[in-house]
Amino acid sequence: LHVASHYGQTEVAELLIKNGADLEARGRFDRTSLHVASECGQTEVAELLIKNGANLEARDYNQSTPLHKAAAEGHTGTCELLIHSGADVMVQNKVK
Repeated sequence: LHVASHYGQTEVAELLIKNGADLEARGRFDRTSLHVASECGQTEVAELLIKNGANLEARDYNQSTPLHKAAAEGHTGTCELLIHSGADVMVQNKVK
């Protein structure tokens, strides 16, 4: 699911989710698939993950949320999706 999220493979992500992929599985840097989709600006995949219950407030090794990752990379559309879906805009991470 992390790889599909990285490359924007929405149909593959949907197939994996339908077959029981863990939305909260942690990969490199303790990131979820929603972190990966957000960091890569894969808004369509991020929307699919959110609709299937992905945690908007999941924290990685730096205490960053998916919104932090999208914002850091300048992915405005993904940020809008996360905010409209209920992501906390006031949460802080450990990045200085």
